[in-house]
Amino acid sequence: MKTELIINLTAGGGKPRAHLKTIFKYLKENGFNFKISYTSHHGEATELARKAADKGMELIVSIGGDGTVNEIVNGIMKSKNDPSLGIIPLGWANDFIKSTDIPFDIIGACKILIKGKTKKIDIGAVNGQIYFANVCGVGFDAEISLLANKMKSKHPNLRILGAFVYIFAVVKKLLSPFSYHNVKIKFDGQEIHSKILFIAISNGKIYGGRFNIAPEAILDDGLFEICLVEEMGRFKYLSIIPKVFKGTHASIKGISFYQVEYMIPTRALENRVWIIAANKVGMEAKSILYCGKSAIFTPDGEVAKIASSSQEEILFYEILLEEAKDKIIDHQINIIDDRRPELYSELVQPTNTLPIYSIMKKKTGLKNPNPLTAVVQIEFEDNFKKYLQKIEFFINILLGQETNIIIFPECDFIFPESGDEVINKVKQITKDRKVLCVITLVEKAGESYYKTTFLIESGKLRGKYRKTHLEREEKNLFSPGDLGLPVFKTSYGYIGVMIGYEGIFPEIARILTLKGADLIIWPSKFTNDRQINICRSRGAENKIFIACPNSISHQSNGHSILTSPSGQILTSCLDKTEQASLSSLNLLLSRNKDIIPHTNTILNRKPDTYKILTL
Repeated sequence: MKTELIINLTAGGGKPRAHLKTIFKYLKENGFNFKISYTSHHGEATELARKAADKGMELIVSIGGDGTVNEIVNGIMKSKNDPSLGIIPLGWANDFIKSTDIPFDIIGACKILIKGKTKKIDIGAVNGQIYFANVCGVGFDAEISLLANKMKSKHPNLRILGAFVYIFAVVKKLLSPFSYHNVKIKFDGQEIHSKILFIAISNGKIYGGRFNIAPEAILDDGLFEICLVEEMGRFKYLSIIPKVFKGTHASIKGISFYQVEYMIPTRALENRVWIIAANKVGMEAKSILYCGKSAIFTPDGEVAKIASSSQEEILFYEILLEEAKDKIIDHQINIIDDRRPELYSELVQPTNTLPIYSIMKKKTGLKNPNPLTAVVQIEFEDNFKKYLQKIEFFINILLGQETNIIIFPECDFIFPESGDEVINKVKQITKDRKVLCVITLVEKAGESYYKTTFLIESGKLRGKYRKTHLEREEKNLFSPGDLGLPVFKTSYGYIGVMIGYEGIFPEIARILTLKGADLIIWPSKFTNDRQINICRSRGAENKIFIACPNSISHQSNGHSILTSPSGQILTSCLDKTEQASLSSLNLLLSRNKDIIPHTNTILNRKPDTYKILTL
């Protein structure tokens, strides 16, 4: 791979000088060839990166800090070619890599370069001329950046304080005169008018050394997080700094985050009802900004009509109540008749008797708390040999990337007599490897057929789940599952499974959560992208990770996704493309069930009110 190292010797107060010999020696010993360029002034890395890209360099490596990374990103974006970006972090704060899997350890960062592991991320553009990969700030935070840079230049000895320079700059600025800005912000069909201290448009989570400004930001989800900080008292700003360090500032009045809504459409669909959602609009008490967008949702989970985000108005819409009487979704399941109440007994059990209650109290207990997890998106073959080759191909590719959990999508009624052969092949490939492979097949047991998800870890069967809620087309082919709704203990935490349309029943994900699942695996084959909103909703309402591999067909686009306990998309697959999409999951987040302060999705349950769901 043609590689160029762009080195900023002044980064981090001169950190690179002490490490270059080690870096060069390690890369060369591992057969890594490279060209070297040094920057001599601000902005030069942009031009060096552009030239390197234009000359056909396939990898451009930043050896410096966040400023060097930002300049190189701008150089790459201005080139006609598309090289990869590598990072060896030697700056003051190294904020950008905190949203990636790149370690602070120099040798660890070099190992990633040698392995050649890459990941596509989103990039922000300002007026089509300036680009950013991490955070773009307007207002006070931009002023802080300038002040911190002046402090570092004027006082080189501050290098020993590292990222704390930015904190000193914040405090100094807050104790000095500062100004507010009147802004108009347009996004997602909204228009906000406000007087702000600053606004941060975030692709990454952290900036300014320790400020976790956008804790839900994901580098490759196609979305920016917007944090808007409005006018409030000087000492109120100082008091919230510790909350920003922890990323818990979203609950503070005067600080607003805006995200696309998905929960209410899911509620309408899963109940097949009309929902009228009314929300406040505009500023209240000069500190709280309401986003408006009152809306009417159809029983299909679609927006029938939506109001403005910036002005008062009245919505008029003729609701056809007859549509809500039809409780069938996509001609596949009836949300009333296809329920299995006998499986939902955990809903009415006292919270302190449930597995999740004791698991939440544990501060540790996960042997591998950050498994690299892949959802595999494939089109199923009619030819068994080709199908088996495809399964083997993806497992081997992902093992080469040190993936810990590999999940395949839901299948049709294919190769009903060959399930054992597939299971044995997967066992053979994964034997003595640290990996959990999850595959859904047709299982023949006696005279019955089941749609079954098998969990195979290191060549051994860890457990299996038989689909309990069958769809209309499946009822003539399969028997309903007879193993209940189990949660399996693995080397990568507790894992629950649901398959296909049964994920639309909210009871199933909740039962698996109450039984202690850290991750819910949801193999599916949706043809209409139902899985996207539902996956995000199930994750957010249960505060749990959801992995949904969705198969490709002439009707289905795929769009396999992994979502976080806050409902954010961690990674997703492209349209009509056979691929695997990976993300590292911090499973301990699934054991924190706080939604906002004083609201916990488990501890605040009211089991006595749920009895009707078990009848």
